[in-house]
Amino acid sequence: MNYIELLKTIPFFNGLSHDELQYFVGKSYQQHYKKNEPLFSYGEPAEKFFIMLEGWIKLYRTNKDGEETVIALVTKGDTFSEAATFEGSDYPYSAQVVGGNASTLVLEAYAIRDKVRQNPNIALKMLASITHHSNQLSLTYEHISKLTTAQRVGCFLLKLSMDRNYQTNLQLPYNKYLVASRLGMKPETFSRSMKRLNNDLHINLKGREVTIPNIDNLQEYCEVECLNDEKCSLEKRLLCTNKQCDVYRILKLM
Repeated sequence: MNYIELLKTIPFFNGLSHDELQYFVGKSYQQHYKKNEPLFSYGEPAEKFFIMLEGWIKLYRTNKDGEETVIALVTKGDTFSEAATFEGSDYPYSAQVVGGNASTLVLEAYAIRDKVRQNPNIALKMLASITHHSNQLSLTYEHISKLTTAQRVGCFLLKLSMDRNYQTNLQLPYNKYLVASRLGMKPETFSRSMKRLNNDLHINLKGREVTIPNIDNLQEYCEVECLNDEKCSLEKRLLCTNKQCDVYRILKLM
């Protein structure tokens, strides 16, 4: 994988020059994890910044009664712990692999902070990029909020298919409760949405196995369009940086 191109898709880094990106790539390394393996726990010093390459990781907190609250489920192209790493504070949540195996690109926190001390302009670029991303994200959420619940579930399945080179026989990466949580809906709403997708597109869910008869029909159903004049390759879509493009919006939010 071209890690420089990957970093360009991440708000934390996409305002940096090629040489600056090359520096961070040189300080990073790939880390693999097994199913259910913990990465870190709430309250530990935030010493690493993570970029998802494959798989799914759950970010969560547990209260004094042992009840777990899922904060986020992150997957390919997502990042986590950037704020805590940048500030030099503790992790505000725990992280654990869900589903199958996972892998991340890891950047040690000291490498970020050392570079910022040497060149404060990098911090300004990072802050500008994050601010711009926040503004774009509000527009993106507005776009997603106009979709029906069935379309949102469809977008989730479309992203799963894209991550697997447009396979049409897929397995949900984790149980339906967590899928519903990631999409901001109740489990019963997710179930009703799957029934709608079955009625409209003949998409079938049995256990965790999903069958999509026609990817093009699903993409049209979800109103997802690539804005490039020429049709993007799968790799270009997965590394999309056009914040006005539906493909970019779906990849960043699903």
